[in-house]
Amino acid sequence: MKARGGYLSSFFFSSLILFLLVEYKEKLNSVIWAVIGVSLTLVYETHPIWLPCLLPIIGFFLWNQEEGLMKKLPSLGGFVAGVGISVLAFYCVKSTIEVVYKAPQPNFAKRLTLIDQIPEVLLKTLGGNHFLSTNRVINHTQPFS
Repeated sequence: MKARGGYLSSFFFSSLILFLLVEYKEKLNSVIWAVIGVSLTLVYETHPIWLPCLLPIIGFFLWNQEEGLMKKLPSLGGFVAGVGISVLAFYCVKSTIEVVYKAPQPNFAKRLTLIDQIPEVLLKTLGGNHFLSTNRVINHTQPFS
């Protein structure tokens, strides 16, 4: 697995979620829950491995917010609206971006003849050469053909 970054963003938005939950625990309304939902989506988009830690905390604060299911519906609605709107926005943005990094696919029938190219293959495979663009394609399959 390559490190894909996003650690600072995930840390910031996770801290924002925790701050909102702890600081406004007595005054959590649907607007604050919508901000928490948007922040959770940003955490997911920057580094989703933070979600297993955040989801139980968010669930705990949502469950303990008010007595009765009917009183929790506005908060839950704000949270779902925040997540839904931000997921839809990311979907629209991502649909216009082309992922152009294509990992090399070795031809295993010729692998013994490629021993002299191992350093080049490792550099291209493990070097982190991945970009998001709308007009450029990078194809690193030449060493394997």
